[in-house]
Amino acid sequence: PSDTTDFAVYPKAVCVTNAGNLTVLPVRNDDADTVTFISAPVGFIPPFRVRRVLSTNTTATVCTVFD
Repeated sequence: PSDTTDFAVYPKAVCVTNAGNLTVLPVRNDDADTVTFISAPVGFIPPFRVRRVLSTNTTATVCTVFD
C-alpha cells in the first residue's frame, strides 16, 4: 500500500486476504477520490479496477491478481 504511488501495472483485481478496512483509488478517479470499504471480509473484491491501495485507513491485507 502507498498513499502516493500507483501500481506500475494496474491489476485485474485486488482481493482481501485478511479482513479489515480497505481504501483504494479506482483507475479513473482523481487522486482525491478514494473509496473506503469498512470491514471488508476475506474474499472481498472491489467492483472496479484500482490503481492504488492506500496505506492510510487500510487495515486489510490484500493480494493483486494480474492477467
